[in-house]
Amino acid sequence: SLNLIHKLNQMNCTYRESKCRALFVTDMIYLSKYKFILGCEKMLRSKKLVLLSHCILNQNSVVLPLARAKGGFPIVKFFLDQGIGIIQLPCPEFKFLGPERKPMNKEEYDSPKYRILCREIFTPILEDIKKYLKQDYSLVGILGINESPTCSITGTRGIFMEEVFTMLSHESIILNYFDIPTNYAEDMNLTELYNNIKSRLNINSTP
Repeated sequence: SLNLIHKLNQMNCTYRESKCRALFVTDMIYLSKYKFILGCEKMLRSKKLVLLSHCILNQNSVVLPLARAKGGFPIVKFFLDQGIGIIQLPCPEFKFLGPERKPMNKEEYDSPKYRILCREIFTPILEDIKKYLKQDYSLVGILGINESPTCSITGTRGIFMEEVFTMLSHESIILNYFDIPTNYAEDMNLTELYNNIKSRLNINSTP
């Protein structure tokens, strides 16, 4: 009958309205959670970064007799405790000659082919740095390896760091820097070293 059809249509409309209201409420809850997550993310990000030579995080990449830790240096925890994000630089020596390479000095590494490699592997890192800086992130500095033919910054600068600082200079990016000293060992007292890093990189306090 017409009355039955009318009642069924009313029930169908009521069902659709209820379903729409339920979907609306679900969407609002999801949106609220999403906004909360975004807010927390913004609060958690320190927007501070540091560049670390590859072997600081991975001693498996160094020349066999020269490893000073089983994995990475404990100094990594220092930056994490300070709320500073880490960008690991690539290892040109590893990419150039592999893990079984013999110890070599700067003069032995220094060739057009090696310098091209250094520039090529730093290019994507530089592009990331530029993107971070554009969004108001800050780079507290860069850590090298003292007396390394590739990654030394102070004293006789290593080949990779020569290319890195040249490329940074072309982008008007100036960084504080610090070299892991030659006497660094996994079991040494690190308090003085941490204080020196804080001073050189202008790291004032924990988050």
